[in-house]
Amino acid sequence: MSISSDMIKELAIRAMKEKTGSEDMAKAFGFLMFGGFGVPGVVDGAKLASAADKIDEAGQEFTEDVALSLVSDVAKATLAESLEAAALTVLEEAGITAEAVASMSVLIVTGLLDSTPIAPEPEPTPEPEPEPTPTPGGGEGGGGGE
Repeated sequence: MSISSDMIKELAIRAMKEKTGSEDMAKAFGFLMFGGFGVPGVVDGAKLASAADKIDEAGQEFTEDVALSLVSDVAKATLAESLEAAALTVLEEAGITAEAVASMSVLIVTGLLDSTPIAPEPEPTPEPEPEPTPTPGGGEGGGGGE
């Protein structure tokens, strides 16, 4: 038995309603994940169908919780791919290669970035010496008497 995308949608929205206790939250979740009124949702339908087929082939029972988990996983993967693609576009426009990003990632992960400055640190500027303040009656010429 193939699991339809409508079935997944209904089960996931029902699970969200049960978890939050709110019909409005469940509707908002459904709109965000699946779209509506001409607005696309976050979930990629083809990926959702593919993931559902794998669950069906494995003979796993398709419950509300399974549907909710599946929808969440597909949404996260879709968002991650979109963000990665956008980031790569920005980096390419800035002239930064994928290899440079990979090298920087390795440095960050291994902690070398913290110990290896990217640019030399500026030398500290000396603080200016304070100007002497004049003392009352102590002007030039001394004693002040006539």
